[in-house]
Amino acid sequence: MPLKDWLDGALLPVIAKEEEWSLDELEKILSDAISDCFTKCFVAHAGKIATTLSGGVDSSFCLSKLRREGNLTGIYTFTVGGDRNHQDIVYAKMMAEQFSTNHHEIIPKQKEILWAKRKLAKIRFASAKEITDGSVAVFLAYRSISDCGFQISIAHDGIDELLGGYPEHRFSPRTTAEKKMYFRKMWNELIPNHLLLLEKSARFFGIKVLFPYL
Repeated sequence: MPLKDWLDGALLPVIAKEEEWSLDELEKILSDAISDCFTKCFVAHAGKIATTLSGGVDSSFCLSKLRREGNLTGIYTFTVGGDRNHQDIVYAKMMAEQFSTNHHEIIPKQKEILWAKRKLAKIRFASAKEITDGSVAVFLAYRSISDCGFQISIAHDGIDELLGGYPEHRFSPRTTAEKKMYFRKMWNELIPNHLLLLEKSARFFGIKVLFPYL
């Protein structure tokens, strides 16, 4: 099933619900979503879980919930950064140590970056010059996940768009109306400009990605 259809199907029951939720309801919805992703990965990989980890609140919170599920033979976490001092590398390492994961740091060399750009250009029908550093990071992360033998991985995309987590949502000098327009713009661009491309990268390595926040 195409990612867009899957996401539409997953989101429709949420969008269609008109009444407001309580915090308890929201917590249960999210906990159930994370548990469902956990179960799919757990069953497919004999008790092992693969998840990307930035060290930020979104991935760290999900990691803490995964750790509480229990009966794991191992959680494998994957982080990409430009060097050892990159903030994702630094904070992800702290979280990996906190939750005792089998942690993999990907700090690509120039040769790997050029290789990834060439592959991505073919996948996305673009020139290598148009491929962003973020796209390269995602591609190399899923290569590493695949190298560890996983066919299913958990990702944390979408929560910043849902909750207005980007600085522009909260700290820009825009009016309330302009901020609402920005929120809608970011949400509408999530699937075509990010998730579909992420899915293509993961699919290149034979990986299905699960999005508990979506």
